[in-house]
Amino acid sequence: MPFPKARTIVKTVAPACPGSRLVRLPRWKKVGLLALVNLVLFAVTGVIGEVGFRLFWNPKYYIHCDQWAVGSGITAAGRKYWPNSTYQIESSEFRVTFRTNAQGYRARPEPSETGRPYRIAFVGDSFTEGMQVDYDKTFCALIERGLAGSVPGRAVVCENYGVAATDLFEYWHRITHDVLRPAPPDALVLCIFPGNDLTGELPDGGFDADGRPQREYYKEPGWVKHISTWLNLKSKFAFYVQQRVVIAWRRMVRTPYQAPWQWWANPDVTARAADVPVIRRSRALFQAIAAECRQRGTKLCILVVGPVA
Repeated sequence: MPFPKARTIVKTVAPACPGSRLVRLPRWKKVGLLALVNLVLFAVTGVIGEVGFRLFWNPKYYIHCDQWAVGSGITAAGRKYWPNSTYQIESSEFRVTFRTNAQGYRARPEPSETGRPYRIAFVGDSFTEGMQVDYDKTFCALIERGLAGSVPGRAVVCENYGVAATDLFEYWHRITHDVLRPAPPDALVLCIFPGNDLTGELPDGGFDADGRPQREYYKEPGWVKHISTWLNLKSKFAFYVQQRVVIAWRRMVRTPYQAPWQWWANPDVTARAADVPVIRRSRALFQAIAAECRQRGTKLCILVVGPVA
């Protein structure tokens, strides 16, 4: 009886699937690999976005700072800039470079008068700061030149404490923490633009039970705020993303207008200040600023600019 023919069995082994290797990895390696992949994708997306925005996006307003060490300038005095820094402002209407002093406000291009000058501090928002023009064209500089020789035996120095996008509530903190301390000026000009300064938000936490403004409200920023500010000043792409997020958030939590329309020009409305929180608190801020100036021996002048009726 013949033996059966031997059969050759060929077994094909498929190459291992990369997915199976990933499955067999320890948990910590999976987490590390996933984090690395996401980090690379995030970096590539950021680089592509930044290149695209620098080439094709021209915003109406963009502020940036080339120096490496820069962050949020918020202090107990409220919002301001990073001290001793140089900023570039790019706009569809102007391009300006401005520098900040040790306090975080717009710096003079040359040192102020030494000795014992007659100091006038100007506190306000963007029209006081004047970042759209060179420093010597701001009204602080123009007034300083106009007052030259007006005080016998003393030079007149006008100090710019303007910060864009701030209002009366922040003026109070700026005055008490930075302007009147440590050495109060001879005079303080409070520059008011009613359309902004008298319609801003006046938070409940900023006033005590009797309606008087608190001295301590703003806190030192944390590392998250410093990082977001740094990205804002370094990247057009990050600036755009943060701008969109802020706009979307404000639309979601939009608060109703807190005071009657142009209440400052309506005697009947202002007479009922006790019934309207914004009017009552605005009046309290003015009274507190005046009292603080009297206590420190500083003359107070209120300059109203813009629509008043």
